[in-house]
Amino acid sequence: MSTSSAGVQTDTKIAVFADPVTGQNAGAHFQPGDTFEVHSATDDKVVFTGKPRPWQDGAVSKLAGDRVWHALTSSRVTAREPITSWTRLRRARSYKFKIADDVYSLGARRCHRMFYYFQRNGIPITAKYGGD
Repeated sequence: MSTSSAGVQTDTKIAVFADPVTGQNAGAHFQPGDTFEVHSATDDKVVFTGKPRPWQDGAVSKLAGDRVWHALTSSRVTAREPITSWTRLRRARSYKFKIADDVYSLGARRCHRMFYYFQRNGIPITAKYGGD
């Protein structure tokens, strides 16, 4: 299941499963199976079970080179603690991720700081502003 490394926001949650058909990772085939589960990463309890649906009747995306499945997850999945997804057919587990309204806050804050850092990168700091 594909998730942002930061996590997922609480409004609309769409699980995306991809089978690489062409491209650099074409040898790593993946079929999600009929169902998937979302587990609590702390105690491994199942918090949601869903059914992936093939995108465009199982067509391969010309842009990505992947065959894709989408699944809407429930509004009941609101865990702020780390969670993970699991597919029984492949016995595959996703990385841990969070669902919260503020999952992008830390990354956005860091990007904002880097913007100002790079903006002044290469500009000499004179003694007036940098000291001796």
